[in-house]
Amino acid sequence: MLFRQWRNPYRIISSLMCAALVAAISYLWVFVPAPMELQSWTSIPDYGPGSTIGGVAWQPYESELDFTMTSLSESDYDNVVIEIAAENFIIEDIKQTAGLLNCSASTLASYNAGRVQHFENGRPIGPAGIGGVNVNGEQYTYKVLPMRPDGMGSPIGTDTHWRIRCDKIPAKTHVDFVAALSLLNITSSSAIGTSLYASPRQAKWVTGDVSFQHFGRSRRLVFKEFHGNCKLVRRLDFYAN
Repeated sequence: MLFRQWRNPYRIISSLMCAALVAAISYLWVFVPAPMELQSWTSIPDYGPGSTIGGVAWQPYESELDFTMTSLSESDYDNVVIEIAAENFIIEDIKQTAGLLNCSASTLASYNAGRVQHFENGRPIGPAGIGGVNVNGEQYTYKVLPMRPDGMGSPIGTDTHWRIRCDKIPAKTHVDFVAALSLLNITSSSAIGTSLYASPRQAKWVTGDVSFQHFGRSRRLVFKEFHGNCKLVRRLDFYAN
């Protein structure tokens, strides 16, 4: 009888300790955020003709977006997917410039570039191409781009959204990217001879949809950040879905 009297309190204490441990693990697994830091800044580069910087072949009508995603966690982030857009800019290219592991980037549009064809008197002259055509030694840059039915916004199929995939972002590390941005200067009602690209300018805002796996749980956050003329730095807290 005396043994039973001592055993029961120990059993209760043991059960309470187990319940507290399970609650603590559940709290850490579900409610504690997985932190990440976003840094981004935009600029208008002044590169000379034919410059390839950061893996991007720069054009005079392009502005630059640089951004960095930094893990603030003590553990790795797996299967990282970043979908990014910058205002109504066309993203001509995105390249990774730093990081322990390689990531891949691709457009979410149905194709990556407009088709080019020079016309004279309503008839196509010379071969079609992408980026420009050469007719009798002269370079032309007319483009045939499918427009939205209302004539507003970027043409259908242009690359306003890109997706970046990283198998892993190791703990306490970062991945850096550079993007070339452009603005079209035409709509469905533009006159013939209108310059295809507008003058470069800095993006006013950037949106992103970031998701990854952390301890087997999915984490996701959608953000929209407004830019001034300085670098933007923001902490993002990801909670389990």
